[in-house]
Amino acid sequence: MYQATVSHPSIETKNYVGMTAPNFKTRVAIHNHSLKVKEDNQTALSRYIWKLKEEDGITPNISWTFLERGKKYSPVTDVCSLCDKEKFYILFRPDIAQLNKRNELWTTCRHKKLALLIKPKKRLKSHGT
Repeated sequence: MYQATVSHPSIETKNYVGMTAPNFKTRVAIHNHSLKVKEDNQTALSRYIWKLKEEDGITPNISWTFLERGKKYSPVTDVCSLCDKEKFYILFRPDIAQLNKRNELWTTCRHKKLALLIKPKKRLKSHGT
């Protein structure tokens, strides 16, 4: 679990909480890429940063904090500690998750399919017909 803190002298400081598997360093690199390439904005954090850049002309500072560790989905227990912890922070610690969307509470565990070795569905290719 990690937290991104977005700050700038002219705006209120806001936070985003996220989870990552397998490692934090890779996830931060993905966030940083989506903060540089607008077409890749895939999180509430990157959408907020792009809004600040485009509408207000602000380039905020982002600091990253490691919150805690958790285990990804286990087929033995049928529990994903990472997903549960993220939902906990969004619900019970909104002071450190202002940028998170509440619809994340109803999403399914993204780690489950990998743990159960379920092959992802192939997309049908359009042949221009």
